[in-house]
Amino acid sequence: MDSPRFGRAHWRPQLLFWLVGVATVLAAGPAWASERVKAPTAPWPVEEHLNISYCDGPADEAEAHLCDVFMPKGKKNFPVVVLLHGGAWTIGDKSWGGAYSNVGRCLARLGIGAVLPNYRLAPAARFPAQVEDAAAAVAWTIKNSPRYGADPTRLILLGHSAGGHLAALLATDTSYLKRAGVDPARIKGVIAVSGVYRIPDMEFHWQLPWQKSMGTATTALKSGLGWGFDVNPFRQVFGDDPKVLRAASPLSHVHRGLPPFLLVNAGHDFPLLPQMTVDFAAALRKAGDTVRTLTVPDRNHESVLFRANIPTDPCMRAMLSFIERYTRTSGHGCAASKAAVR
Repeated sequence: MDSPRFGRAHWRPQLLFWLVGVATVLAAGPAWASERVKAPTAPWPVEEHLNISYCDGPADEAEAHLCDVFMPKGKKNFPVVVLLHGGAWTIGDKSWGGAYSNVGRCLARLGIGAVLPNYRLAPAARFPAQVEDAAAAVAWTIKNSPRYGADPTRLILLGHSAGGHLAALLATDTSYLKRAGVDPARIKGVIAVSGVYRIPDMEFHWQLPWQKSMGTATTALKSGLGWGFDVNPFRQVFGDDPKVLRAASPLSHVHRGLPPFLLVNAGHDFPLLPQMTVDFAAALRKAGDTVRTLTVPDRNHESVLFRANIPTDPCMRAMLSFIERYTRTSGHGCAASKAAVR
């Protein structure tokens, strides 16, 4: 339990978010599982390379700097996606029990490469460690994905939840990519699913939606463990310095000339996130940038992406259409049919 994914000294807040993640996945479990079984025959076999180190660092951070690679075997010059995982910047990993891996495999089956990195987690590693690692993973992808057949000039950032924040921040505050030796123009598009685009400067506490229904169980947990379910996930990652909160907010860095964005939310998403999407999209449009928004009904914060593991899922359809449009070059194209993409 001393790994970068779940540091022993900070197990209580991380355990809470882990429980929330498991609960939300289970809430969407039956439909998710049934759709996965119905997945069509894949047009491309998937080549998997797991636990590859994408940057050097201290030995105790080695796990945080691993990535998984999913590529369409036998295909050449295909687009590549860097998929950044969620977990409130404090928990989770590149696989999340196979949920993110299944999205990567789906993309690879359709002729699109996917690189899924870990990154350092808070509170052991405070911001900007997470976005610095994400930039390093992009740099690794540009340098190394051609060995698997990918075309790194056709690169898309994809992030879910906290990963959506990281993807949006990499694209809007280009200093992180530049410090990693990456020309920001290499990013052809950004897909952020249930992302965070403004780090709140107010005192914010998040509660489990079913906390009130737990009754005496909640009281017992508070008295027995010394903590409740009220946490401020932002403070343990970003602190409370207004300058840092602003610098960490993609909304603060919007300017003309950004890559196209696809912003996706769930119909039953976490509070604050849908309005953040509205505000971020409005700022992008005002600056003259290209943005499309999508709300997927009957999905929650987790299932909106975790069920996007087949071509006919509405979130996956939108992502495929976006990738096809903004990575299209003469003589190239994704394997997904127009029927699956449109």
